Amino acid sequence: MDIIDQLTEPAPQPRATIFTSLPPRTVRIVDGVDFGLVYQHACLASWIAAGFEIRSINPQAENDELQELGFPVKYVSSANSRPLINEFMKAASTADPSPNGPTAPSCATDPISC
Repeated sequence: MDIIDQLTEPAPQPRATIFTSLPPRTVRIVDGVDFGLVYQHACLASWIAAGFEIRSINPQAENDELQELGFPVKYVSSANSRPLINEFMKAASTADPSPNGPTAPSCATDPISC
């Protein structure tokens, strides 16, 4: 976990915001071992190290699950089972005036490929 701690140190630059919808469970099987949670932490750590703030738009039940995982994320509640693009646009338009980078919800399933 030391590498993750090192990666979560903010980059010395203005913060931009990534809007996404993190899945409460990620599966990444390598040699028969599920590294999903470690993978998810590493993805978030890389975004933070790059200077991003992360906001995840999910149904409240999923936000509750994600908050228990201790991710350094701000959560936005969605009334829908899958957040709609207009929810991302609304969240981005009401966010702090820093540069914003809305992302496709599918990026949350494979953040490294985004």
